[in-house]
Amino acid sequence: MKTISMLVASALFALASASCVTGTDPDFALDEEAAASGKSDDAYSFTRMDQVAPADFAPVVQTVYGGIVRECFERYRAEIAPDAQLLTKNVAAQFRTIRVGCEQWSTAERTVNGVLDAQVRQRMSPEALIAGIARWITPTLEAVSRDGDIDSSRLDDPTLYFMLEDKRDEMAIARAAAPQGVNLGEVLAQWRQVTDGTTLDNEFLQPVTFPDGAVLGDRIFNYLRAAFPLNGLTLAETRFDAIDGFASADEGPNDNAAFAGISTALRQDAIKKRFYFSRFGEVSSHVLIVVDEHGQAWGFQMGYSE
Repeated sequence: MKTISMLVASALFALASASCVTGTDPDFALDEEAAASGKSDDAYSFTRMDQVAPADFAPVVQTVYGGIVRECFERYRAEIAPDAQLLTKNVAAQFRTIRVGCEQWSTAERTVNGVLDAQVRQRMSPEALIAGIARWITPTLEAVSRDGDIDSSRLDDPTLYFMLEDKRDEMAIARAAAPQGVNLGEVLAQWRQVTDGTTLDNEFLQPVTFPDGAVLGDRIFNYLRAAFPLNGLTLAETRFDAIDGFASADEGPNDNAAFAGISTALRQDAIKKRFYFSRFGEVSSHVLIVVDEHGQAWGFQMGYSE
């Protein structure tokens, strides 16, 4: 059942959206003013939903690192020691000699050595060692966390960094309120299809919320610029034109067919505002941000990030 505050918010959104249908769209002047005033996270606060605690991430590491260890050990048995049953540091040291099927030998060796040291063991079965990865990696994740959230900038393993970014997307979507008619999980999956194999920088801009009424007032673009990578970008299109402009950007989705599902989702009534920002030139960037019926802002970036 909708609360009174939700009904009021929905009504305000409808009025705000209707006011932009006729006459000159005031959003361009408001964004120009916001861009000129500069970005201030302190003055224009927002709440993230993408926090990942060590306890949330350690099982993910165990699954991925465990798969790497298992793959390397299977190749080791196939090429070097068919009768091998246990993992040791000497076995892990030979992973680097395997030419095919153990490309991430460094991660596999570091994992084997780490779990063996953590459990003060000289040898372990693959199953037992893999089951101990989460326990081994947790202190490392805690050491680079602040207020229960892992600081990705302090991770020294690129594999961990990208795994964490994917986990952040999933955590933010799980915590966000679902806009009616829009499946955020499907939108994320479709975005990953759009960006699969691209050499362009790209990012799913995870949902954030703002103080009550922030996205309905004249300072909406100040809040958006505080929360998203919009430095140096200019508001190019609004409403449905924003979706089409972003979708067709050369150093963006470039009319990728996989974006069609996202385009349809963003045209639902639950999406109340749509903004396409762009920067062209040697370092281009394209950002599409939407505001949904719950006052959540989220979107997509493609091109070159800041």
